[in-house]
Parts: sequence; C-alpha cells; structure tokens
Amino acid sequence: MSSIAELGGGESRAEYVRGFDEKSLPETTQQIELVDGGIRVIDWFHGPADFRDPLDVAILRSRSFQKQREISQLGHRPGYRAALDVGPHTRYDHAVGVWLLLRRHGASREEQLAGAWHDTDHGTFSHSIDYLHQDTLHQTHHDDRLADTDAPSESRQELAAILAAHPEYGIALENVLDLSRHPLQERPLPDLCADRIDYWRRDAISGSRYGRTIITLGRARQIIDGISVREIDAVPTWTLASWEDAREMAETFRYLNEHFYTGDRSVAIHRATTECLRHAIGMGYIGEDDLYHVDEVELLAHLDTYCESDPHLDWLRRRMDDPCAPQLVLDNPRETAIRHKRRVIDPYYLRDGRIVRLSDTDPDWRTEVNRYLRDQRSGGAHSVLDY
Repeated sequence: MSSIAELGGGESRAEYVRGFDEKSLPETTQQIELVDGGIRVIDWFHGPADFRDPLDVAILRSRSFQKQREISQLGHRPGYRAALDVGPHTRYDHAVGVWLLLRRHGASREEQLAGAWHDTDHGTFSHSIDYLHQDTLHQTHHDDRLADTDAPSESRQELAAILAAHPEYGIALENVLDLSRHPLQERPLPDLCADRIDYWRRDAISGSRYGRTIITLGRARQIIDGISVREIDAVPTWTLASWEDAREMAETFRYLNEHFYTGDRSVAIHRATTECLRHAIGMGYIGEDDLYHVDEVELLAHLDTYCESDPHLDWLRRRMDDPCAPQLVLDNPRETAIRHKRRVIDPYYLRDGRIVRLSDTDPDWRTEVNRYLRDQRSGGAHSVLDY
C-alpha cells in the first residue's frame, strides 16, 4: 500500500473525446497529412489525435516508424486471422496506441518517444522471429537489436539522427532507450505498463469486431478511461479505478495469454512460419537480414516464386496460410518441448483512497500470479504440437 500523489499534465482531454462508431472505422490506424504541416492519426479506440510538434512529426514520418505498418502485431497475418479470428493490427497500430496512451496521461516527451519507438526493431512476422532464434522464453530479440551499440541497427541510427537534427529538445538517444527511466512505458511482469495496456485492449477488443467477444468495447473503454497515474514510492504507476476493473483486466489478460500468446494454435502458427523462414534462409532464397528490411507481403511474394521448383517450400507456404493447420497439429501431435514466455498482470487499483495490488486483496489471484511467475522462472516447457 502507498499514499497517493496524483500526477497531472498531458494533452487536453477534449482531444480524446470519441464521437464516432468504432466498428465503422478502418481496421488499422490512419495517418493523414494536415495542411499546416502537422499529422493526424486516427486510432479506432483512442480516436483522432493531431501532432504538430516538429520532433513528433519527424518520428511519424521516419522510415523505421512507418515500416511497422507492414509488421503484423501477432504473427503471420493471414494464418493468425484465419485460425484465431483476430484483427489484422500491426506494430504501427500498437506503437501509435502506446504513444497516445502515454501522451494522454502526461508522460514526459522522452518517455513518449520510448513508447513510440520501442518496437521498431521487430522483424517480419513479429514474435515468430523469436521462435527462429529459439528465444521463446524471453522474446527479447527486437529489444536486443535496438540496444546494441556495437552493431547499431538501422532503427537505432535513424532515431539518433532525428534527435541530432532537433537539438533544441535536449533529448539524448541513450535516455530514450533506457527503459529503466520509463516506468509508465515498460515494467517487469507482473506490473502493468503502457505496452501491456495497449496489448490488452487491442488484442481483446479487436475480436469483438469479428464476432468473438473477450470484453466489450464499452466495458474496455470504461476500464481504460478509469485508469490514472499515481506515485508509489515516487514511481509513476498505472492504477485502475476499482477491484472490479483490476480483476476483469487481469482475467481477460490471462485469457489472451492462454489462448493467443501461448495457446497451442498460436504457437503452431508461429512454428509454421518459422519452419518456412528457416527453410528459405537455408536454401538461400532470402537472407536473415531481409527479415528486417523487406515487408511481409513483398517477402512472401518473393518466396512464392520458388514454390514451383521447391515442393517442400510450396507445402510450407500453404501450411502458413491454412486455418486448419493448427487443428491438424492438435489431432496428429508430434510433441516438441517449447519454453515460452508466460504473461500475467497484477495491477494496482484504488481501494478506499489507497493504492493496493490486486493479489494483496484477492487470494485467488495471488495464487494465479505465483503460478505464472513460478512457471516463467522454471522455464516451464509447453508441449507444442509440431507437424
């Protein structure tokens, strides 16, 4: 428990009034150039927001930020959407969502940039690349690339150039990329952070646009609109409005973990994508570096030119797009142990004017959190069905 210190600041609340029907909006975030040189982004949850600050505009126009439009959030888009009935949202959509959340709640300019830029070193097919590199337990390959100072990635170099071109802000590259300085953007599990809040609302709510409801749009809006930023031991912390909000967010996040992030069907899609990429790299059809410079549609179109002469590649490609493939895996298992990242949240909420953690007041959730953390520490193997 902790005493409360309310943090203010940020954009006007009026900017985020959502006078529109979410289902009528495009599925992915729109970016519109304004006549005054600014940029308007339209996120189907947050609504429209205008950026006119020169540094913000430079970030939005940058190649690394725009490249995220072609990187699907969850994995190979056609396979994921067909097998799990989720929306086609991208890393760009996620980056904008995180940025708007931080902006709305008065995060520093430095922290907003950290949120906007945090996924720019994801490769094609997002976390499928972690499977390719056999890092399914931690899934930090994109973070490691962005943090690498010995062989700086294109994304790191571009951010450095943008900041150097705008010295009037006095923002150092190292400070943006140092996540320890940005507790609203990134916190260790099971804490809540902007990254996880956007994951939750985007992955849970997008299904309601396709007939599967994990949480309704109205209820998710109520929970997120009730979030505030409070200080716990001088650290800004996301805080939910009530026990009901905290428990529902935690429960629906658990559903996402079990059915999407670590579910058999999800893992099967990642494995299908990984096996295709590994074969293509081994045969010299693509280089590993292409995964960070060629968008998904272009890369797959290139691979398809080899399918006629390589029947095995043809089979791997068709398997990636087959919505029945995960079920075939379940029906015909060849067990392979996979150590995967376990995700669980244990949010803070307000109770009688005090900040408390959900697990401190909910013994059932304390048991759940301890189980997830124990599994993660032990590298809990997941019996994945390969084919």
